[in-house]
Amino acid sequence: RRGTTATVSSLTKNQAYQFAVEAVVNGVSSAQAVFVSRPVDPPAALDSSFFLLAPDAREGVLEESLTVTWKPPAGSEVEAYRISYWDTADTSNVTVVEVDRFSNNALADGTGENFLTINHLTKYAYYAFRVQAKNLNVAGYNVGVTMDTPTINGIEPIPVDQPGRVQELMVSDTTASSITISWQWPPHPHPFFNMNLQFQVLIAPVSYNMTTGVTTVTGAETQHAIVQGSLANTTIIPSLTLDELYRVTVKARNNNARGYEAGAAVVGGPVNACLNTECAVRNLRVAAYTGYVGVDTNTYDASVTIQWDAPSEPSKPPFIDYWYKVEFVTGATTIAVTTANLDITATNLRMSSLPGFPPISITFGTSYVLRVSARNANRNGYGLPAEVTVQAYAQPAALTSAPAVLALTRTSVSLQWGS
Repeated sequence: RRGTTATVSSLTKNQAYQFAVEAVVNGVSSAQAVFVSRPVDPPAALDSSFFLLAPDAREGVLEESLTVTWKPPAGSEVEAYRISYWDTADTSNVTVVEVDRFSNNALADGTGENFLTINHLTKYAYYAFRVQAKNLNVAGYNVGVTMDTPTINGIEPIPVDQPGRVQELMVSDTTASSITISWQWPPHPHPFFNMNLQFQVLIAPVSYNMTTGVTTVTGAETQHAIVQGSLANTTIIPSLTLDELYRVTVKARNNNARGYEAGAAVVGGPVNACLNTECAVRNLRVAAYTGYVGVDTNTYDASVTIQWDAPSEPSKPPFIDYWYKVEFVTGATTIAVTTANLDITATNLRMSSLPGFPPISITFGTSYVLRVSARNANRNGYGLPAEVTVQAYAQPAALTSAPAVLALTRTSVSLQWGS
Protein backbone atom coordinates (compact mmCIF):
# COMPACT_ATOMS: atom_id res chain seq x y z
CA ARG A 1 0.00 0.00 0.00
CA ARG A 2 1.05 3.53 -0.53
CA GLY A 3 1.90 5.40 2.64
CA THR A 4 2.72 2.31 4.69
CA THR A 5 4.65 3.19 7.84
CA ALA A 6 6.43 1.20 10.46
CA THR A 7 7.67 2.30 13.87
CA VAL A 8 10.81 0.68 15.24
CA SER A 9 11.04 1.11 19.02
CA SER A 10 13.70 0.69 21.72
CA LEU A 11 16.51 2.19 19.65
CA THR A 12 19.47 4.09 21.07
CA LYS A 13 19.29 7.87 20.66
CA ASN A 14 21.82 9.31 18.21
CA GLN A 15 22.93 5.80 17.17
CA ALA A 16 22.92 5.40 13.38
CA TYR A 17 20.94 2.44 11.99
CA GLN A 18 20.65 1.01 8.51
CA PHE A 19 17.16 0.09 7.40
CA ALA A 20 16.21 -2.08 4.42
CA VAL A 21 12.67 -2.21 3.04
CA GLU A 22 11.51 -4.71 0.47
CA ALA A 23 8.16 -5.80 -0.85
CA VAL A 24 7.07 -9.47 -1.03
CA VAL A 25 4.59 -10.38 -3.76
CA ASN A 26 3.37 -13.98 -4.01
CA GLY A 27 6.32 -15.05 -1.95
CA VAL A 28 8.82 -13.25 -4.15
CA SER A 29 10.90 -10.43 -2.64
CA SER A 30 11.56 -7.19 -4.51
CA ALA A 31 14.83 -5.31 -4.52
CA GLN A 32 15.61 -3.64 -1.21
CA ALA A 33 15.53 0.08 -0.54
CA VAL A 34 18.29 0.82 1.94
CA PHE A 35 18.75 4.00 3.99
CA VAL A 36 20.49 5.12 7.17
CA SER A 37 18.90 7.19 9.92
CA ARG A 38 19.05 7.64 13.66
CA PRO A 39 16.71 8.65 16.47
CA VAL A 40 17.19 12.32 17.46
CA ASP A 41 15.79 14.86 19.87
CA PRO A 42 14.11 17.97 18.52
CA PRO A 43 16.68 20.66 17.55
CA ALA A 44 18.46 22.45 20.35
CA ALA A 45 17.73 26.10 20.93
CA LEU A 46 19.21 28.54 18.44
CA ASP A 47 21.92 30.93 19.48
CA SER A 48 20.20 34.17 20.49
CA SER A 49 22.84 36.34 18.85
CA PHE A 50 21.38 36.47 15.36
CA PHE A 51 21.68 39.86 13.73
CA LEU A 52 21.47 41.90 10.58
CA LEU A 53 24.05 40.80 8.04
CA ALA A 54 27.58 42.08 8.71
CA PRO A 55 26.61 44.83 11.17
CA ASP A 56 30.06 46.45 11.14
CA ALA A 57 29.87 46.85 7.36
CA ARG A 58 26.14 47.70 7.53
CA GLU A 59 25.37 45.36 4.64
CA GLY A 60 22.01 44.12 5.88
CA VAL A 61 19.87 47.24 5.35
CA LEU A 62 18.43 48.69 2.16
CA GLU A 63 15.47 50.91 1.30
CA GLU A 64 12.90 48.08 1.33
CA SER A 65 14.79 45.02 2.56
CA LEU A 66 16.65 43.56 5.53
CA THR A 67 19.06 40.61 5.57
CA VAL A 68 19.06 38.53 8.74
CA THR A 69 21.68 35.95 9.76
CA TRP A 70 21.60 33.30 12.47
CA LYS A 71 23.67 30.40 13.80
CA PRO A 72 22.41 26.81 13.50
CA PRO A 73 21.48 24.95 16.70
CA ALA A 74 24.45 23.25 18.33
CA GLY A 75 24.70 19.52 17.53
CA SER A 76 21.50 19.36 15.50
CA GLU A 77 21.07 18.20 11.93
CA VAL A 78 18.59 20.80 10.80
CA GLU A 79 16.29 19.98 7.91
CA ALA A 80 14.59 23.36 7.63
CA TYR A 81 14.20 26.78 9.21
CA ARG A 82 11.08 28.86 9.66
CA ILE A 83 11.58 32.64 9.67
CA SER A 84 8.72 34.82 10.88
CA TYR A 85 8.79 38.61 10.76
CA TRP A 86 6.39 41.45 11.48
CA ASP A 87 6.15 45.20 11.81
CA THR A 88 6.29 45.89 15.55
CA ALA A 89 3.48 48.40 15.09
CA ASP A 90 1.21 45.59 13.85
CA THR A 91 2.03 42.34 15.65
CA SER A 92 -1.07 40.61 14.27
CA ASN A 93 0.27 40.61 10.71
CA VAL A 94 3.03 37.99 10.70
CA THR A 95 4.75 36.73 7.55
CA VAL A 96 6.30 33.24 7.59
CA VAL A 97 9.03 31.95 5.26
CA GLU A 98 10.44 28.40 5.32
CA VAL A 99 13.97 27.66 4.15
CA ASP A 100 15.29 24.10 3.77
CA ARG A 101 18.91 23.17 4.21
CA PHE A 102 19.43 22.84 0.47
CA SER A 103 18.49 26.46 -0.31
CA ASN A 104 22.07 27.81 -0.41
CA ASN A 105 21.32 30.18 2.43
CA ALA A 106 24.65 29.64 4.18
CA LEU A 107 27.10 32.51 4.47
CA ALA A 108 30.22 32.06 2.36
CA ASP A 109 32.58 33.10 5.18
CA GLY A 110 32.89 29.60 6.65
CA THR A 111 31.14 30.45 9.92
CA GLY A 112 28.30 28.04 9.24
CA GLU A 113 25.78 30.82 9.74
CA ASN A 114 22.67 31.14 7.61
CA PHE A 115 21.01 34.19 6.10
CA LEU A 116 17.80 35.33 4.51
CA THR A 117 17.07 38.57 2.65
CA ILE A 118 13.51 39.77 3.26
CA ASN A 119 12.19 42.08 0.56
CA HIS A 120 9.15 44.33 0.06
CA LEU A 121 9.31 45.82 3.55
CA THR A 122 7.96 49.19 4.58
CA LYS A 123 10.52 51.95 4.74
CA TYR A 124 11.15 53.37 8.25
CA ALA A 125 9.19 50.58 9.97
CA TYR A 126 10.66 48.64 12.93
CA TYR A 127 10.70 44.88 12.32
CA ALA A 128 10.96 41.91 14.67
CA PHE A 129 12.14 38.42 13.70
CA ARG A 130 11.75 34.85 14.93
CA VAL A 131 13.87 31.95 13.64
CA GLN A 132 12.88 28.32 14.38
CA ALA A 133 14.54 25.06 13.34
CA LYS A 134 13.39 21.48 12.84
CA ASN A 135 15.00 18.14 12.05
CA LEU A 136 13.47 14.70 11.38
CA ASN A 137 11.95 14.54 14.85
CA VAL A 138 8.15 14.49 14.54
CA ALA A 139 7.92 17.25 17.18
CA GLY A 140 8.54 19.71 14.35
CA TYR A 141 9.87 23.22 14.82
CA ASN A 142 11.41 24.20 18.12
CA VAL A 143 10.42 27.35 19.99
CA GLY A 144 13.13 29.31 18.22
CA VAL A 145 14.59 32.65 19.15
CA THR A 146 12.91 36.04 18.75
CA MET A 147 14.57 39.39 18.24
CA ASP A 148 12.09 42.18 18.92
CA THR A 149 14.30 44.72 20.69
CA PRO A 150 15.07 48.06 19.01
CA THR A 151 18.56 47.09 17.82
CA ILE A 152 20.34 44.04 16.42
CA ASN A 153 24.06 44.33 17.19
CA GLY A 154 23.63 48.10 17.26
CA ILE A 155 22.00 48.35 13.82
CA GLU A 156 18.28 49.06 13.89
CA PRO A 157 16.11 46.62 11.87
CA ILE A 158 14.59 49.47 9.90
CA PRO A 159 14.71 49.80 6.09
CA VAL A 160 16.09 53.27 5.26
CA ASP A 161 17.36 55.10 2.22
CA GLN A 162 20.73 56.83 2.01
CA PRO A 163 21.21 60.20 3.69
CA GLY A 164 21.48 63.43 1.75
CA ARG A 165 24.53 65.67 1.78
CA VAL A 166 25.79 67.42 4.89
CA GLN A 167 24.72 71.05 5.23
CA GLU A 168 26.65 74.25 6.02
CA LEU A 169 30.08 72.62 5.62
CA MET A 170 32.74 75.16 6.56
CA VAL A 171 36.19 75.79 7.97
CA SER A 172 34.99 77.05 11.35
CA ASP A 173 38.33 77.60 13.09
CA THR A 174 42.03 77.63 12.25
CA THR A 175 45.43 78.02 13.79
CA ALA A 176 48.75 78.42 12.00
CA SER A 177 48.94 74.62 11.61
CA SER A 178 45.41 73.20 11.81
CA ILE A 179 41.84 73.67 10.63
CA THR A 180 38.54 72.77 12.23
CA ILE A 181 35.81 71.51 9.92
CA SER A 182 32.17 71.70 10.98
CA TRP A 183 28.87 70.85 9.33
CA GLN A 184 25.18 70.28 9.96
CA TRP A 185 23.53 66.89 9.54
CA PRO A 186 21.66 66.04 6.34
CA PRO A 187 18.04 67.17 6.65
CA HIS A 188 15.32 64.56 6.67
CA PRO A 189 11.74 64.61 8.01
CA HIS A 190 11.85 61.08 9.44
CA PRO A 191 13.71 60.45 12.74
CA PHE A 192 14.88 56.96 11.70
CA PHE A 193 16.66 58.30 8.63
CA ASN A 194 19.74 59.58 10.48
CA MET A 195 20.10 56.69 12.94
CA ASN A 196 23.71 55.58 13.42
CA LEU A 197 24.85 58.39 11.16
CA GLN A 198 28.60 58.55 10.57
CA PHE A 199 30.80 60.80 8.49
CA GLN A 200 33.91 60.13 6.42
CA VAL A 201 36.31 63.09 6.29
CA LEU A 202 38.74 63.18 3.33
CA ILE A 203 41.48 65.74 2.66
CA ALA A 204 43.58 66.60 -0.41
CA PRO A 205 46.05 69.46 -1.10
CA VAL A 206 44.93 72.00 -3.71
CA SER A 207 46.19 75.11 -5.45
CA TYR A 208 44.14 78.18 -6.37
CA ASN A 209 44.73 80.33 -9.45
CA MET A 210 43.89 83.93 -8.55
CA THR A 211 43.55 84.89 -12.23
CA THR A 212 41.25 82.10 -13.44
CA GLY A 213 39.58 81.30 -10.12
CA VAL A 214 40.22 77.58 -10.66
CA THR A 215 41.03 75.23 -7.77
CA THR A 216 43.16 72.20 -8.71
CA VAL A 217 43.87 69.12 -6.61
CA THR A 218 47.66 68.69 -6.42
CA GLY A 219 48.05 65.52 -4.36
CA ALA A 220 46.44 62.31 -3.19
CA GLU A 221 43.19 62.41 -1.26
CA THR A 222 43.44 60.59 2.07
CA GLN A 223 41.01 59.75 4.83
CA HIS A 224 41.44 61.95 7.87
CA ALA A 225 38.82 60.38 10.12
CA ILE A 226 35.51 58.59 10.54
CA VAL A 227 33.39 60.76 12.80
CA GLN A 228 30.32 59.38 14.51
CA GLY A 229 28.21 59.95 17.58
CA SER A 230 24.86 61.37 18.57
CA LEU A 231 26.05 64.98 18.05
CA ALA A 232 29.03 64.45 15.73
CA ASN A 233 29.48 67.41 13.39
CA THR A 234 33.07 68.64 13.74
CA THR A 235 36.67 67.47 13.48
CA ILE A 236 40.11 69.09 13.87
CA ILE A 237 42.72 68.36 11.19
CA PRO A 238 46.23 69.02 12.59
CA SER A 239 49.78 69.13 11.20
CA LEU A 240 48.99 71.19 8.09
CA THR A 241 51.18 73.76 6.33
CA LEU A 242 50.60 77.48 6.97
CA ASP A 243 48.96 79.33 4.05
CA GLU A 244 48.56 76.12 2.02
CA LEU A 245 45.08 75.22 0.79
CA TYR A 246 43.27 71.91 1.20
CA ARG A 247 40.02 70.46 -0.07
CA VAL A 248 38.10 68.71 2.69
CA THR A 249 35.22 66.43 1.69
CA VAL A 250 32.67 65.16 4.20
CA LYS A 251 30.44 62.22 3.26
CA ALA A 252 27.54 60.88 5.30
CA ARG A 253 26.10 57.40 5.68
CA ASN A 254 23.52 55.74 7.86
CA ASN A 255 22.59 52.04 8.10
CA ASN A 256 21.89 51.76 4.37
CA ALA A 257 24.22 49.24 2.73
CA ARG A 258 24.85 51.49 -0.27
CA GLY A 259 27.36 53.33 1.88
CA TYR A 260 28.44 56.96 1.81
CA GLU A 261 26.66 59.55 -0.29
CA ALA A 262 28.67 61.69 -2.73
CA GLY A 263 29.64 64.24 -0.09
CA ALA A 264 30.18 67.99 0.09
CA ALA A 265 33.54 69.78 -0.10
CA VAL A 266 35.08 72.98 1.27
CA VAL A 267 38.47 74.57 0.59
CA GLY A 268 40.57 76.22 3.29
CA GLY A 269 43.80 76.02 5.18
CA PRO A 270 45.80 77.24 8.18
CA VAL A 271 46.15 81.02 8.37
CA ASN A 272 47.55 83.56 10.78
CA ALA A 273 45.07 85.80 12.58
CA CYS A 274 44.12 89.14 11.02
CA LEU A 275 46.40 92.04 11.96
CA ASN A 276 44.74 95.20 13.27
CA THR A 277 45.41 96.84 9.89
CA GLU A 278 43.81 94.03 7.87
CA CYS A 279 40.37 92.44 7.36
CA ALA A 280 38.50 95.76 7.52
CA VAL A 281 34.77 95.63 6.85
CA ARG A 282 33.65 97.90 4.03
CA ASN A 283 30.72 100.24 3.58
CA LEU A 284 29.29 99.94 7.08
CA ARG A 285 25.88 101.58 6.94
CA VAL A 286 22.44 101.86 8.48
CA ALA A 287 20.08 99.78 6.36
CA ALA A 288 16.73 100.30 8.08
CA TYR A 289 14.90 101.88 10.98
CA THR A 290 11.59 100.58 12.26
CA GLY A 291 9.30 101.99 14.90
CA TYR A 292 5.86 101.37 16.31
CA VAL A 293 3.81 103.40 18.79
CA GLY A 294 0.78 101.81 20.44
CA VAL A 295 -2.63 103.51 20.31
CA ASP A 296 -2.21 104.48 23.95
CA THR A 297 1.13 106.16 23.03
CA ASN A 298 2.73 104.51 26.05
CA THR A 299 3.98 101.35 24.30
CA TYR A 300 6.46 101.29 21.49
CA ASP A 301 8.95 99.12 19.68
CA ALA A 302 12.01 100.23 17.76
CA SER A 303 14.81 98.54 15.88
CA VAL A 304 17.87 99.39 13.82
CA THR A 305 19.44 97.25 11.08
CA ILE A 306 23.05 97.78 10.06
CA GLN A 307 24.77 96.24 7.05
CA TRP A 308 28.31 96.01 5.74
CA ASP A 309 30.39 94.42 3.01
CA ALA A 310 32.99 91.72 3.59
CA PRO A 311 36.68 92.66 3.65
CA SER A 312 38.39 92.80 0.29
CA GLU A 313 41.88 91.28 0.33
CA PRO A 314 43.32 90.83 -3.16
CA SER A 315 45.94 88.35 -1.92
CA LYS A 316 43.31 86.02 -0.44
CA PRO A 317 41.07 83.56 -2.35
CA PRO A 318 37.45 84.77 -2.51
CA PHE A 319 36.15 81.72 -0.64
CA ILE A 320 37.93 82.69 2.59
CA ASP A 321 35.19 83.08 5.22
CA TYR A 322 34.98 85.96 7.67
CA TRP A 323 33.29 86.25 11.03
CA TYR A 324 32.08 89.50 12.57
CA LYS A 325 31.58 90.86 16.05
CA VAL A 326 29.37 93.87 16.73
CA GLU A 327 29.92 96.03 19.80
CA PHE A 328 28.02 98.86 21.47
CA VAL A 329 30.47 101.71 22.16
CA THR A 330 29.87 104.10 25.02
CA GLY A 331 32.86 106.23 25.89
CA ALA A 332 35.84 103.96 26.54
CA THR A 333 33.58 100.96 27.16
CA THR A 334 32.44 98.38 24.64
CA ILE A 335 29.71 95.79 25.17
CA ALA A 336 29.25 92.89 22.75
CA VAL A 337 25.98 93.01 20.84
CA THR A 338 26.31 89.57 19.28
CA THR A 339 24.98 86.98 21.73
CA ALA A 340 27.52 85.93 24.35
CA ASN A 341 30.19 87.44 22.10
CA LEU A 342 29.66 84.74 19.50
CA ASP A 343 30.79 85.96 16.11
CA ILE A 344 28.33 85.91 13.22
CA THR A 345 28.87 85.15 9.54
CA ALA A 346 26.01 87.32 8.25
CA THR A 347 26.88 90.81 6.99
CA ASN A 348 23.87 92.41 8.63
CA LEU A 349 22.36 92.67 12.08
CA ARG A 350 18.94 93.82 13.26
CA MET A 351 18.76 95.12 16.85
CA SER A 352 15.78 95.95 19.01
CA SER A 353 17.94 96.09 22.15
CA LEU A 354 21.57 96.61 23.09
CA PRO A 355 23.50 94.55 25.64
CA GLY A 356 23.60 95.49 29.29
CA PHE A 357 22.14 94.32 32.57
CA PRO A 358 19.29 94.34 31.72
CA PRO A 359 19.56 94.84 27.93
CA ILE A 360 19.08 98.43 26.82
CA SER A 361 15.97 99.01 24.72
CA ILE A 362 16.61 101.16 21.69
CA THR A 363 14.94 104.50 22.39
CA PHE A 364 13.45 106.77 19.75
CA GLY A 365 15.65 109.74 18.99
CA THR A 366 18.73 108.51 20.92
CA SER A 367 22.04 108.06 19.09
CA TYR A 368 24.19 104.94 19.52
CA VAL A 369 27.64 104.07 18.21
CA LEU A 370 28.09 100.55 16.87
CA ARG A 371 31.47 99.03 15.98
CA VAL A 372 31.95 96.08 13.60
CA SER A 373 35.20 94.09 13.41
CA ALA A 374 36.07 91.11 11.19
CA ARG A 375 38.35 88.11 11.58
CA ASN A 376 39.17 85.11 9.47
CA ALA A 377 38.80 81.55 10.75
CA ASN A 378 41.71 82.12 13.14
CA ARG A 379 40.10 83.42 16.33
CA ASN A 380 43.24 85.04 17.68
CA GLY A 381 42.90 88.47 16.09
CA TYR A 382 40.48 90.97 14.57
CA GLY A 383 41.10 93.39 11.74
CA LEU A 384 40.56 97.13 11.50
CA PRO A 385 37.16 98.05 13.04
CA ALA A 386 34.55 100.36 11.53
CA GLU A 387 31.97 102.44 13.41
CA VAL A 388 28.58 103.90 12.58
CA THR A 389 26.20 106.11 14.52
CA VAL A 390 22.60 104.91 14.53
CA GLN A 391 19.35 106.36 15.77
CA ALA A 392 15.83 104.91 15.87
CA TYR A 393 12.87 106.94 14.73
CA ALA A 394 9.21 106.34 15.42
CA GLN A 395 6.82 105.95 12.53
CA PRO A 396 5.26 109.36 11.75
CA ALA A 397 1.72 109.95 12.92
CA ALA A 398 -1.10 109.91 10.38
CA LEU A 399 -1.88 113.08 8.44
CA THR A 400 -4.70 115.18 9.86
CA SER A 401 -5.86 116.28 6.43
CA ALA A 402 -5.34 115.02 2.91
CA PRO A 403 -2.99 116.89 0.54
CA ALA A 404 -4.68 119.69 -1.42
CA VAL A 405 -3.40 121.55 -4.48
CA LEU A 406 -2.61 125.17 -3.75
CA ALA A 407 -1.11 126.28 -7.06
CA LEU A 408 0.00 125.02 -10.46
CA THR A 409 2.58 126.25 -12.96
CA ARG A 410 3.93 124.76 -16.18
CA THR A 411 6.64 122.92 -14.26
CA SER A 412 5.45 122.60 -10.64
CA VAL A 413 2.60 121.90 -8.27
CA SER A 414 2.18 123.24 -4.73
CA LEU A 415 0.49 121.02 -2.14
CA GLN A 416 -0.74 121.60 1.41
CA TRP A 417 -1.71 119.03 4.10
CA GLY A 418 -2.18 118.81 7.86
CA SER A 419 -0.02 116.73 10.22
